[in-house]
Amino acid sequence: MANKLKTKGYDYTSEMLVIASDVDSICAYMTYIQLYIYNIPGVVKIENSLTKESRKVFYTPRLLDGRNIENLQQTEEKELGE
Repeated sequence: MANKLKTKGYDYTSEMLVIASDVDSICAYMTYIQLYIYNIPGVVKIENSLTKESRKVFYTPRLLDGRNIENLQQTEEKELGE
């Protein structure tokens, strides 16, 4: 998606927000590393999406630049329809 936005002339580091979750910690860590390397704002959760049991939450540095976590949590709740 980041490459598509870039080819269309958008700055994906400011136009894109990734919220990802996985029950497997290795997959979550790999996702976080990719977001970190490409400077993409995002939240990565290690959680069971069926039971909503969350073990860890990671925020990329790009996301934390100029944002506060409280506003982010409100945005996540709106997107997830909670």
